[in-house]
Amino acid sequence: YSLAVSPCTGIVNLFNQENPFSIFPNPNNGTFKVHNNSGKETVLIITDGLGKQVLEHEINLGINEINTVQLAKGFYFYTLLGNNKKTKPSILVIE
Repeated sequence: YSLAVSPCTGIVNLFNQENPFSIFPNPNNGTFKVHNNSGKETVLIITDGLGKQVLEHEINLGINEINTVQLAKGFYFYTLLGNNKKTKPSILVIE
């Protein structure tokens, strides 16, 4: 019996055609990175549990550092918008 374990944590859908973005680390302490491998600039939208938008940030190609220390610790949702497409909301944890 063997078990394969990946050393990566906090990666959202590894780079692929459907979702060429990764967010890490997640959970985070108020600072995290978004890697945009989509070929186009996009926008990161973070909402709270009630659906209120609490942050909007332009995401350039490559790795972008996002600072959310102004947000309270807790669970948030993020969506990426670009190229007339929107990712499904995913959970972002700030510790």
